[in-house]
Amino acid sequence: MKKYTLILLLVLTSINIGLFAQNNGYLGKRVLFNMDVKTTPTFTAPTYFGSYDVVSFDFTLSPNIECIIYKKGIAGLAFNYLSTQYQYDHHILPIQFYGGGIFYKQYLNKSTDYYQAPFGVYTAFRFDYYKFSCKTPSYNDYTGTMFGFRVEIGVDYLVWNRVRISWGLSIGSTNKGVLSTLDFFDYSSSSLESAVESRLATNYLFQNKIGIGILLF
Repeated sequence: MKKYTLILLLVLTSINIGLFAQNNGYLGKRVLFNMDVKTTPTFTAPTYFGSYDVVSFDFTLSPNIECIIYKKGIAGLAFNYLSTQYQYDHHILPIQFYGGGIFYKQYLNKSTDYYQAPFGVYTAFRFDYYKFSCKTPSYNDYTGTMFGFRVEIGVDYLVWNRVRISWGLSIGSTNKGVLSTLDFFDYSSSSLESAVESRLATNYLFQNKIGIGILLF
C-alpha cells in the first residue's frame, strides 16, 4: 500500500511542479486539505452498528489533499477507511476496507465567471485501490484487494477565502463483486470471497459526500 501511495504522490507532485509557472492558485494558494465523510445506503446488509433497516448507512472517512493545477482543474490524493459488517453463512462478521485513490476535478464555470478552482460546481473522476480485512466464521483473518472507478458531481463553497465546504453525489463500480445478477441482495452467499467482494461493491455503488477543508498554502 505504501508503494502505491508513494507512486501516486510522485505523479501528483510532478504535475504540480510542471504547472506551477502557469498558475498561482487562488489568492496565491494552491494546496487544500479536506476531511470528507461519505454515506452509502446498505440496502439489506448489516451496518457497523448491526442495523438491517432499509434506511441504514455505511460511513466512509476520506481525508485528502488537493492541488490546484489551473483555473478550472484540481488533482488530488485521498485515503479511505470503512469499518462495517457483512453476512456469510448466517454469521454477521466485522470487516474493514482501507486504501487510497487519485482523482481529478473539473469545475464547470464559464471563463467569465467569478468562480474558479477551488470553488463552484464540478465533476470529478476517481480511481481507488482498496484492501479489505475481515474475520471468517472460524475466526481466521481473510484479506484481499479491489479496484474501483467512480464519477462524481458536486459543488464547493469557499468561506472567508480559506475554509471550503463540499457536497457531492457519485456512482462507481469495482473490478469485483456481484452487481448485475439476481443475488445482488444476497449477503449469505455460499462463497466467502463473493460475500466480501459484493459487500464492498454495493458500498461503492452510490455515495453521498459532505466535507470540510482548508486552503493551506
